[in-house]
Amino acid sequence: NQRSTCCESCEEEADEERRTQEDLADKVARRERQEHRRRSIIPHRFRKIPEQFKNTDPAKLPEIARGYWNEATRWTPEYNGRWLGLIGATQTGKTRLAYAIAVRNSTGENPTGKKFDFVALTASEFAHEVGTRFRECSGPAFVKELCECDLLILDGIGAEVRTDRVSSELLHIIETRAKNWKAILWTTKFK
Repeated sequence: NQRSTCCESCEEEADEERRTQEDLADKVARRERQEHRRRSIIPHRFRKIPEQFKNTDPAKLPEIARGYWNEATRWTPEYNGRWLGLIGATQTGKTRLAYAIAVRNSTGENPTGKKFDFVALTASEFAHEVGTRFRECSGPAFVKELCECDLLILDGIGAEVRTDRVSSELLHIIETRAKNWKAILWTTKFK
């Protein structure tokens, strides 16, 4: 009888120790996520899906985009090639398709089941951020993060105001991502 009480006591002690370790691990993981977000130079708005693109109904897309919906939403940064370009006239659904791909890949709703992190910017946002970041001396860190995310989405390439700095940083990002087999999804209305 005493032995049974001792075992129950030991079990309770072990359970308490396990809960303490789990709580500690959760706190450490939460702190690491907070620290990563704090250190990240990429604004949160470039890492989230805009409301208007969250629940895209393929039936409401322009006809040309509907034709590519199934193929585009199966694309992953890992297995279907590292680059995907969506080219077409204005109002053909390129941006909506790009964000549908981002939704599928950031939530793991893709053929691999893997969740990919992404950064999405319009070309004009990219040009503005490059100019601002290099004036503030945070340009290299900004460019480094764009080189390292799983998927970089650049929307409206060719429409941005290009300076030598913007052109050279864009080329550097493209070359670095290509060398490291990192995916880029881009859209443009220019052929």
